Amino acid sequence: MDARQIRDSKIPLPGRDDGYARIMFVGTTGAGKTTLLRHLIGSDHTNDRFPSISTARTTTSDIEIVTTDSGPFTAAITFIPFETVIGHVEECIQAACRGVIEGNSTKEVAHALLNHPEQRFRLSYVLGTLEDQTEDDDELDFGFESPEPELPLNESVPPNERRQHADQLRVLVDRVVQIATAEEASTSAQVGFSLSGSNASQSDEDWWAVFDRIIAGSPNVLRLRSQILDRIQDRFDLLEAGSLETDSKNWPIVWTYESPDRTEFLRQIRWFSSNHHLQYGRLLTPLVDGVRVQGKFVPRQPELGIAPRLVLIDGEGLGHRVSSAESVSTHVTDLFALVDRIVLVDNAQQPIVGPPLTLLRTVADRGQIAKLALTFTHFDLVRGDNINTQQQRVDHVRGSITNALSNLRGSISESVWMRLNARLGENTYFFGGLDRDTAKLPRGIIRHLRDFLSDLQDAATSDENLALTFHLDTGNIGPAIETGIRGFRRYWDIRLGIDPTTRGQKEHWTRIKALNRRLAELGTDEYDTLRPVAELSGSLQNQISNWLEVAADWHSPNASKVDKDKVLDAVRDVIGSKIQSFASHEIWRQQLEDWRDANELSGRGSTFVRADRINQIYERAAPVKRVAASVEHRVIGVVEEAQSEVLNRVTSQKRK
Repeated sequence: MDARQIRDSKIPLPGRDDGYARIMFVGTTGAGKTTLLRHLIGSDHTNDRFPSISTARTTTSDIEIVTTDSGPFTAAITFIPFETVIGHVEECIQAACRGVIEGNSTKEVAHALLNHPEQRFRLSYVLGTLEDQTEDDDELDFGFESPEPELPLNESVPPNERRQHADQLRVLVDRVVQIATAEEASTSAQVGFSLSGSNASQSDEDWWAVFDRIIAGSPNVLRLRSQILDRIQDRFDLLEAGSLETDSKNWPIVWTYESPDRTEFLRQIRWFSSNHHLQYGRLLTPLVDGVRVQGKFVPRQPELGIAPRLVLIDGEGLGHRVSSAESVSTHVTDLFALVDRIVLVDNAQQPIVGPPLTLLRTVADRGQIAKLALTFTHFDLVRGDNINTQQQRVDHVRGSITNALSNLRGSISESVWMRLNARLGENTYFFGGLDRDTAKLPRGIIRHLRDFLSDLQDAATSDENLALTFHLDTGNIGPAIETGIRGFRRYWDIRLGIDPTTRGQKEHWTRIKALNRRLAELGTDEYDTLRPVAELSGSLQNQISNWLEVAADWHSPNASKVDKDKVLDAVRDVIGSKIQSFASHEIWRQQLEDWRDANELSGRGSTFVRADRINQIYERAAPVKRVAASVEHRVIGVVEEAQSEVLNRVTSQKRK
């Protein structure tokens, strides 16, 4: 089921025809995009606490906010599929069992059980923790006042219930220890040696592969998994309000709620979005796929006026990992064509480093530069001996932007780079002190917020008229396709360890296995930063975007560069969506059975065999030694389809 379509059936997302602008917020984890969003919707940091914020990865689902002038507050919240929850629980049990064998403490084993390695799925939110969350740690007490006051009694999990949760968790952790200890002996018997007696890293890898296989099929693990899943489902019975729709397995699909009272509305919503430690044991946040709310979400300050008609979309952070092979999730790029403004939120203390730079390149390749806005948070913390005035602070950050953009100059065309540079020079906003109440912000920040809101509303009326006809000569596109494929395969040769002479870090086999499982069983095309579909489509899109600059034959040679760029961006946009579908089909959908076969591999030597099988999948989808004529033909077909679509739009607009 498409969760977004389910939410649409409950609360349709308005668009340009309704006078609404759709705004997408993206940025690194902890950059402050959700804190900025709070100011735009008048959400009080102390009392409302919506959406939730933290320095760690907090927003793990889509948060969609539709602003209105009046009417009741309504919500539609969808949940991740039951099969995905099963997969996450199994991986948490497996990680905890590994921790037992590695000699970790009870506290560390419990942490592994309650916190999935991806940090998206936290069982501690749902089941509680071993520790008393009200205790203070004097050893690391810096004397700071807590930014969050104690919660009202009707929102906190009572102390006796927290103790009950802790007792139940101790039983679960004891079961993990018993299972792991028993299966350690079984593993050593099967492979013929104990882990402690192994010296070679390959022997260790074989041992762990057998151990994982035994754990996955253990009846005791299956019983433990069922106990955890039962407790997860029990948490839905604690909901006080709203209507819950379930599937044939009694797993929740969507929860809907309506209230005229903003305070009561947010109190109920927080059980699906909060991360407050005093609510651990009842929170449903890790199980949520998307939160859509509608109501009078307006800034609290009169200077900002009534909020314009906006759809504000906040999602998971981009992460922090810096890598030449870094890509933007398909979940993010899928939204590009659906929104009117892409707001990149970054930290002014470390501007445009790693993932934000990757996002800018992707935005440029996808023809979305005209939708881009750049905002910097923590501007008040930009300090140094060389910074004495506000203008020096601005100049310092802008200098960092210029330096960062210079790194893109070799990967995108000069024309596109110049437009990107100009766009960021015009549409950049600086915010500081956003952890304070809006009323306590300096006048300059309020002015920037007002200008920013005005820009967001203007996005609904931006000019999209296309006036020029053209022709793309695809006869010389072959080298671009080949370069794009080679770039993708080079990344994966390193990750899979296929070519030992290639420089780079091989991915740990457990991460490759986790990716394999998602493609084979869990219906997603990525694991953490491993994103083969996004990487192939991104590599091809980058090369095709650059090729477009010289491939277009304009029927109106005297047309302005502005009009030409607008048409080429429209072509890039259509190609981007189609290339992503092409990559998904070639790498994943068409070869699903091969992914499933690779996922079934287990035991000694399976990690190397799996890497080889995945490499074979990539070779069929994107052959590197010599780009297959059939692959080149299909990519050319994508480009020609995009050309036809854009030409039809030009013709249609000319008729109007």
